[in-house]
Amino acid sequence: ALVQKRETPSLIKDVEKTAYVPQTPKIALDFGLRTLFATQQGDLYGRNFIDMLKKYDRYITPFASNRQRQGLPVKSRAYHALVSQLRQFLKNEINRVLNRIVARYQPHEIVVENLNFTSPQLSRRLNRLLSNMGRQVIQAKFDTLTEQFGIIITEVPAPYSSQECSECGYVDKLN
Repeated sequence: ALVQKRETPSLIKDVEKTAYVPQTPKIALDFGLRTLFATQQGDLYGRNFIDMLKKYDRYITPFASNRQRQGLPVKSRAYHALVSQLRQFLKNEINRVLNRIVARYQPHEIVVENLNFTSPQLSRRLNRLLSNMGRQVIQAKFDTLTEQFGIIITEVPAPYSSQECSECGYVDKLN
């Protein structure tokens, strides 16, 4: 017999576009896993982000390898619960940090490098999960910022973006 999935009703809320007056023409963000975002002014947001990711890695990777050793499928309710907690952490932290940046700078445009969500300090499994989830969460938040405030999001290639002057484009190792 087929099991029919019941759909849960949800409320749809119309959100009016907030009267947003940009105060800063452009803000450049540098992404990292140790510190989630750094601005061109040197402000650091989401410090010790890597420490929380390592904590999740200490739970998820041994759990998955233990299930593999036992010959069980890795994907189970407990595994999905751990991955769901990681997804919620990512979503909350990324949204919190980007909300703080927008509130502080009120930018007209956000310039961000093409994001690489990997770290040699994390397992292959967590790097794969982060690559898939992190990009989706940040893209969803950028879409929300564009829709709600009209902020322009510009992605630039990652090489030398941290060393490049956001005004003139000059690249220097000391930047």
